[in-house]
Amino acid sequence: EFYDPEFGHASAHNSNQIGQLGLVTHVLSDKTGTLTENIMEMLKFTINDGHFDAHDFIKAIDADPNMATPAIPFLVSLALCNNVIVHLSSSGKIEYNADSPDEAAFVNFAASCGVRLISRDLTSMTLDICGQRKIYHILAVLPFNSDRKRMSILVQADGEDAILYCKGADNVIRERSVEFNCTDIVNTYAATGLRTLVFTQRKIVEPEFTQWTTLFHEAESSLTNRDEKVESAAALVEKNLNVIGVTGVEDRLQPQVPETIEWLRNASIKIWVLTGDKLETAIAIGRTSGVILPSSD
Repeated sequence: EFYDPEFGHASAHNSNQIGQLGLVTHVLSDKTGTLTENIMEMLKFTINDGHFDAHDFIKAIDADPNMATPAIPFLVSLALCNNVIVHLSSSGKIEYNADSPDEAAFVNFAASCGVRLISRDLTSMTLDICGQRKIYHILAVLPFNSDRKRMSILVQADGEDAILYCKGADNVIRERSVEFNCTDIVNTYAATGLRTLVFTQRKIVEPEFTQWTTLFHEAESSLTNRDEKVESAAALVEKNLNVIGVTGVEDRLQPQVPETIEWLRNASIKIWVLTGDKLETAIAIGRTSGVILPSSD
């Protein structure tokens, strides 16, 4: 039996295990879902009309629905540029199932602002835009992966030009945009620990529309080098993008994370955290979690 100042009297039931624990010098931890809750909430966004707090914006729209008008293109991009599955619950309420909690946060925010994704199948998505239903035909989806760091969807409503919506990391979007003037706001959001994405759009008109869709369908149905051909097709269309918004999403820390990390540090255990976040976001989370000490440079 031994005495620990924090836990009091205790007895060892497995001396081998205790000895092995004493050999631990480093702990490697993932960030998302381990240090954080993996429950995303959109807190801030920026469009051409300015910078907004998401909660305040929803309250303003509740008081005056016309407040949503300048943000409609941005809200439509949130509702369309995703892989969210729409589910109708037994009570008749629309629910969103998403592989990525970021996408669920975007679609839910757009719905709260009056742009609701109400149905989806393999070929179309239906939005309720401030009381008016609009069907968008899905012409192509260019999925997100760790190499691309972006996702695009090409849609077309009846009687309108096709529109490519693309969202991605700022460094990826910067080199594919007509004009990129949101570096400061992206860095500001990231420095407060928010996950950032840049949303863009551009119209695809003839003759590019027919030429590209033909090339894309040939690449998608190819039996050899399919991924390379699809990526080559993507490079041809994901260019000359027009930035329409920047999002700042919070992934809150799990309870007691700073205290736990301090306890490990007091035990002379070093903590390494792995994350794919933007550098400024990673540093901010490192400081709030206690992985990076206030005295660290």
